[in-house]
Amino acid sequence: MLSLNFFKSVIPSDIYTDYNAARQWLIDHNIIGDNAKPYGIGYRIPTQGMSSMFAFQVADVLPEQQGDLIVVPREFVAQTGSDFDVDKIFLATFSYKNGVLETATDEDIKNWNKKPKTKKSESPEN
Repeated sequence: MLSLNFFKSVIPSDIYTDYNAARQWLIDHNIIGDNAKPYGIGYRIPTQGMSSMFAFQVADVLPEQQGDLIVVPREFVAQTGSDFDVDKIFLATFSYKNGVLETATDEDIKNWNKKPKTKKSESPEN
């Protein structure tokens, strides 16, 4: 489970402030719940190998008043080698903008390395 805070850029802004409507929108779009697709990848810090990394699906959301809270399954501790001494979890997820999944086109990918690079010694003029 993740706090609703993790979904601010995913849920359309006009329904984000209503917890029940926001939760239902996430369920209807298969982002959380039984039919959810994998939402992202994460890794535990300190990372000690592949076992510290994981793909995840989100079962449900917590109200945003819970802060940036993540509730993991009991098996997570054994799977990732986590313990109870202030380990951190970093999450990388798909990119959304106001409820729409952002994707790169073939043209975006072709042009990715063609962008002009500036040298460290050069500073942009204002």
